[in-house]
Amino acid sequence: MRGLLLALLIGWSLPAVALPKVVHLLSYHSHPPFVTGNGEGETYALAARLNAVAPPGVRVEVELLPRVRLNQRLSQWLDGRCPGSHCSDNWLVPWVNPKWGFVPGSGDPYFWVPLADDANVIVSRRESAVEYHGPESLDGRVLAGIRGHRYLGIDDRVAAGLVERVDSNVERDNLLMLLYKRVDAVLLPESTVRYFLSHDPVLREHADEFYIAAERHQSYRRSLMLPANRDDLLEWVKRAGLAAP
Repeated sequence: MRGLLLALLIGWSLPAVALPKVVHLLSYHSHPPFVTGNGEGETYALAARLNAVAPPGVRVEVELLPRVRLNQRLSQWLDGRCPGSHCSDNWLVPWVNPKWGFVPGSGDPYFWVPLADDANVIVSRRESAVEYHGPESLDGRVLAGIRGHRYLGIDDRVAAGLVERVDSNVERDNLLMLLYKRVDAVLLPESTVRYFLSHDPVLREHADEFYIAAERHQSYRRSLMLPANRDDLLEWVKRAGLAAP
């Protein structure tokens, strides 16, 4: 046992004391496939992967919170006042992108570790399929969106009265509104749509009735964001096989 412990300590390239006992995995993505149930989903699988190679006495804990609260937690980073000794840097943020308002004008203070490619897609009913070729394809239609989300190019047409936008707080509700013909189209992440159409009991039964436009509204890479001053966290991520060594 002592030999095994010594081997683990030697294999860990940075001393365990460099890390606090809990590292917070902060995520505002509380919908599938990232969260699919109590303690289930890709976010929890990511935490388990990191914990499997954690140094002794250290663990990752998932903390779900709205984007507004996440911005508050990271306000000094978003304002360009970090890194520094006054900054809280005991965190990881999964499934995000540098273009989503995290990088201050003073420069990028983060490490970015690619996790998955994704896209925002336009979903409609197959019987009245929307062939999406840009925001103008939605003119004269009712689009279901997620409250508080901004949609590049589409919001301008909503403001001009060319597209009617109906918002909800839950991704599944938007797909149900589409199924029941209350809206003409839905804009959601492709990963979320495909999860619901293959796993949700109601939506799976009607999966053939949905049409996902071939042209994506936006394509992007989801990454793990972590403080650029935390080489120890980056080393942990590499040991989990999430970044090149």
